[in-house]
Amino acid sequence: MTAQTQTIQDRIKEKIQQFDIFALLKLLEQMGYKATDIYFQSNPSFSSSSSICQEIFFLEKKYPRIILVLNLGLFSNQSSLPSLFRKKMDQGSIDSVSFSKYLGFFDHYLIKVFLGVSMPEDHGWFFADWKETLRQYFKLLGLNSASTLSLLFQLCFPELNVKVLKSPRVVSWQSSSIVLGKAVLGKDCFLQKNERLTISSLKVVLTGDEHTTEQGIPWAFEIKKRMKQLIFPLMDRVNVYLQVELILENVREAARLSKTSYLNYCSLGIGPKSLRFRIFSGYPKDFGKA
Repeated sequence: MTAQTQTIQDRIKEKIQQFDIFALLKLLEQMGYKATDIYFQSNPSFSSSSSICQEIFFLEKKYPRIILVLNLGLFSNQSSLPSLFRKKMDQGSIDSVSFSKYLGFFDHYLIKVFLGVSMPEDHGWFFADWKETLRQYFKLLGLNSASTLSLLFQLCFPELNVKVLKSPRVVSWQSSSIVLGKAVLGKDCFLQKNERLTISSLKVVLTGDEHTTEQGIPWAFEIKKRMKQLIFPLMDRVNVYLQVELILENVREAARLSKTSYLNYCSLGIGPKSLRFRIFSGYPKDFGKA
């Protein structure tokens, strides 16, 4: 350890109660310390404090290399630990030393998680992969709900109006009139040739007033492209029947001459009705097969 490092450590110890906790962690990172080098402890005091940081110990060659005492955690004055445990420790009913070491294990990780949640943008300090953390948060959303699906499509199609509707779908099942053998209730077994069932379904209606995007790409192609790249990879395991429709209102296509011909959707003049197109109908996992 160099003399300069020793000087910095001494100044940190002297000014520890004036530090913002996140500024201190940034400084320790600049000094070459990692998150695994720090052991967090809560200050066992009932009195209130004007600072979060209470004490710091640099152990260097030992592990952990740093012990950081904070006015947070299970032993602090704001602890969620029931007072019964403190009373038992004071009365001697519980071995205070062993019990403190036992709770200290959980105390360290609770403080670490709390600080990590408070500074999620600094994924290099507490999180191995911030993108993976975002994916885990995303899994908490119910993508089979109309509100969440509306938000997702609106983020992917800011140029269009988005509306998500509940659209129950009636399907017909066929079977022989009688099946000999074992049957399990709820496994599509019924004693008639045709059975009509109603399943939940969501309809996404995208509305615009132009045939093409600002780049000249027909909206039908652009919608399929964005759904393939942005939306359906997130909904691969969502078991919901989805219908996606495109409605073009008040659109008008002028006649033009061209050397090449191509298939497209267009209209000459303003028609009395809007143009409506079925972009997709089925389960998201079957999008590549459509």
